[in-house]
Amino acid sequence: VNAWGLPFTSTMVGAKQVMPGPFLDPASLLELYQQERVTITAGVPTIWLGLLQMLDKDPTAWDLSSLRVLLVGGQAAPKSMIQ
Repeated sequence: VNAWGLPFTSTMVGAKQVMPGPFLDPASLLELYQQERVTITAGVPTIWLGLLQMLDKDPTAWDLSSLRVLLVGGQAAPKSMIQ
């Protein structure tokens, strides 16, 4: 799997790309997803586990209705995360 395939193909098709910069903490990512109305995102299980913990604490704090696809890469996702 080529992790750089996503940004390269996104550029080829003219998709808007939103990069988080140095802020990879769950609250910053959730705020960014909400502000930019992100539709597709990718990350490693560690990132998704942090986001799930934040969302479990306050599920209505962020409007993530624009999200359509969440990609997991870098390592196998824990079964508990997928469920």
